[in-house]
Amino acid sequence: MTEFSHPSWTTPPTNYLGAFLFISGNLLAIYLTLHINLKIYHSHQISSKAANPRPLSTPLLILSGISFITLSYNMLMFLVTSYAHWTLHSNQNSNVSSNRKMSPLSSPGLSDFPSRLGAWMLDSELFSSFAQELVGDGPSVLWTQVAILGTWFWNVWIAGTAKQRGIDSRSMFPFTLLSQILPISFTATLFLLYLQTLRSSPSPSISTEDKRPTPPPSAAKLVVKPRNPPPHHPLSQPPNTPSHSPSLQ
Repeated sequence: MTEFSHPSWTTPPTNYLGAFLFISGNLLAIYLTLHINLKIYHSHQISSKAANPRPLSTPLLILSGISFITLSYNMLMFLVTSYAHWTLHSNQNSNVSSNRKMSPLSSPGLSDFPSRLGAWMLDSELFSSFAQELVGDGPSVLWTQVAILGTWFWNVWIAGTAKQRGIDSRSMFPFTLLSQILPISFTATLFLLYLQTLRSSPSPSISTEDKRPTPPPSAAKLVVKPRNPPPHHPLSQPPNTPSHSPSLQ
């Protein structure tokens, strides 16, 4: 029996599934981040028209910015390091028959960079090395378990708070999906900022007439309407009243 070997779509050098997940995950995270920030901005614009508008919390704004910058920097450095190792390894293999060497981050030219980038995503061990670093040793395993428990706690709290505030599932879907892609700290700060805009937003279902205070019952004027006396009948006389008949002369 002849066995036919075919390349796998999940392992180098034909890691098409990993490259697709990598590109789609990053694009989806960028889209969700922009979508949630626009939602917070529009909700804040509506809440600023209320009678007593509340500004957004400065510590939450700073925390969300630090969280986004930190995770972007760590992801970028991880990708740059992976690309540098792959370039060095590919240069060493290509320089077997020649004595010319290239630096790890160098490339033949800008025109060749897209092809080399695609080859790196298909040929590198980017995703397997990332998973190995998460559970590579004891402290990494412990930190990963704490992060998973923290993510579960914040997701339960966000879901309960959204149900209590009456936020529909359609508005909460971007937050839920973003928490599965990026660290929960970034999603939680965005959700807290969104809650602040809702607290100061005017309710569209309550009119200004309904907001007028109702006077207490004690302050209401009691108007007693007098009862009309019974009609006087000419033949009716009150009892024990002597009748005066004309005297006969």
